[in-house]
Amino acid sequence: MSLWQLVVAGAFRNRGRFALTVFGVAAVIAGLVLVRTVADVWQVAVQSAAQDRLIVRSSLPLEAEMPLDYAEKIKALDGEVISVTPRWALDLAPAGKRARRVIVELDASLPSPDAVLVPAELGWAQGSLLRVSRKNGAWRELRVAGWSKDKGIVQLHPEASIEPLKTCHEAIVKIGSPALGALIARKIDAAFAEERVPTISQSEHDAAARNARALGGLFTVIDLVSITLLLVLGAVVAGMIVFSTGERTTEYAVLRALGFSPALVGFCVSGEALIMAVSGAVLGLLGGVMGAFAIRVLSSDAGMASVLPEAFYVSPTTLLLGFIAATSLALLASLVPAIRASRVAVADELRRQG
Repeated sequence: MSLWQLVVAGAFRNRGRFALTVFGVAAVIAGLVLVRTVADVWQVAVQSAAQDRLIVRSSLPLEAEMPLDYAEKIKALDGEVISVTPRWALDLAPAGKRARRVIVELDASLPSPDAVLVPAELGWAQGSLLRVSRKNGAWRELRVAGWSKDKGIVQLHPEASIEPLKTCHEAIVKIGSPALGALIARKIDAAFAEERVPTISQSEHDAAARNARALGGLFTVIDLVSITLLLVLGAVVAGMIVFSTGERTTEYAVLRALGFSPALVGFCVSGEALIMAVSGAVLGLLGGVMGAFAIRVLSSDAGMASVLPEAFYVSPTTLLLGFIAATSLALLASLVPAIRASRVAVADELRRQG
């Protein structure tokens, strides 16, 4: 029997304990992956936000909309303004399903007034009928004609609205020089400061950073939860190894009598911990990925897609860190039991067993 075969046999000696330890490690790693993913995706949202696009909204409370003619006025304010795209926030409902709040842009290139392009992640089948909530005004019944080019944005024909549009939810202002973004934003807000509907303008990057700062308390909680999960992981593996080595002192004494060095005996103990940690880590990483997918699907089905960042995916870095955390903590937790096993008193233990 080779050394690795001996280690594997030792790990599976008590199958019930092995299974409980693996599932315990898997649960901790899956939880760690999910909480770190929540933090990661918000950071990615900040890093990927454009700095050459300004978001202009009404500064009034209760999601007040601003006049649609602001778009033309903004375009005439500064030579750095390349384009101004109005957007609307509408509640769209597929037949027989709950309405979802979506952000809409108008696209005159669509083939018909009832055609609509939707983000693929919404899961609406091509040809599906959509209705706009009555509280959003009078709109045609829409039919999904394909997938939108701009992720997260629904595109409608300008004639999709039965009534003339007079207000919009926000305006996206494309500028030529990102360095002048703050100056242009102040100029826009100053231009409408005395109007009935004043505005608040900021770059997409600043808006994402502001949202991230507002969640600073959440990130602190995530860090504390991550540390707690790591401590639990170490305790799970350490507890298993302590119980296992405490029951097998005679076996370690026999190995020493057969010529195994103290280092090899300690290696057997740490190897068993490593096998359990790797098994649990692989299972936990798969569980974390599936959990993130389930959260993305359920949030979309519940109409909460706007609450989460668009890319709610587990990053390879998070998976790697989860695996490293499981294996390194398992080795660390097995250190003391491995030293004790390597220092077992051979003669006394064999004499005790008769």
